[in-house]
Amino acid sequence: MIELGDIDPRLALPACRNLEPFLAEGSKLWGNSTVGVKCEGKWTIYVPVKIKVMAPVVISAKPLAQGMTIESNDILLRKMDITSAAPGILMDTGAAMGKTLSVSIPSGYPLSANMMRAPSVIRPGQSVKLISKGKGFQVTSAGVALGTASEGQIVQVRTPSGQVVSGTARADSTVEVTF
Repeated sequence: MIELGDIDPRLALPACRNLEPFLAEGSKLWGNSTVGVKCEGKWTIYVPVKIKVMAPVVISAKPLAQGMTIESNDILLRKMDITSAAPGILMDTGAAMGKTLSVSIPSGYPLSANMMRAPSVIRPGQSVKLISKGKGFQVTSAGVALGTASEGQIVQVRTPSGQVVSGTARADSTVEVTF
């Protein structure tokens, strides 16, 4: 949706047969912006515009407390203007499902990625299956996690020989080391 701002009614511009719109330097094509209009080298004016981009956004269906894990009845999609939304705003409910809130959120508030974290799949002291992969081989062994990690994060693991290796945490309590 585009809303044109007012042009000063005191302007007495001569008629023009060939108007040429352009973007003013530094202007963007959403939110509050400015569009220039030229007339065959005779005159130039700048028109304020507000460009809204409406899209479904994930919002809280009720007040949500810090530390809670998001479930399907906690969120819903609502169409809103994303040009004024916070960076990282979620537009897919799947991106929020199962995540833990790092802040409390009031009802009807848009959710963004920085408000939540993925649940931990590896905890310190946990026995894990260590999978070492390289070109043409794969070796599995046991290990003990030395830190906490969400899926896809790097975690350190102590092997039975006492060596400490780093690998990528997976949801099934495995840690993958690639050589």
